[in-house]
Amino acid sequence: MDAQNFPAIDSLWDYDKPQVTELKFRELLPAAEKSGNQSYYAELLTQLARTQSLQRKFDNAHDILNKAEQVIKGKNMPVAQIRYLLERGRTFNSANEAIFRIGLNGDGITLYLTCTMKKVNNNWKLVAIKQDSMGNNKQ
Repeated sequence: MDAQNFPAIDSLWDYDKPQVTELKFRELLPAAEKSGNQSYYAELLTQLARTQSLQRKFDNAHDILNKAEQVIKGKNMPVAQIRYLLERGRTFNSANEAIFRIGLNGDGITLYLTCTMKKVNNNWKLVAIKQDSMGNNKQ
């Protein structure tokens, strides 16, 4: 299947049966990856992640979205980028979680932290803080 003959991703969806849709996406994934159409491949990954999120397999969804992020990174793929951000947000929301990255600057050094919050009884609780990296900003 060449890049021009891929079906529209939205036409493959059965929102009432994410398991069935997952199988369709997984079947199409190798051809999309080999085609060189990175935008289609990235979009397909985001929708595969959505099937996982709808099945409450949030870790799988995030792993797939991490892969999509690597495909998209540094490229001009506006539809794939929007789908990526949308599905990342949906996955966090469905899991009642939020993860954000902050940079703290001081004395020419930036400390990056990833904070994980979870919604418990309608209140957000900080459940983890992890140091990502530290950079020296001194020139």
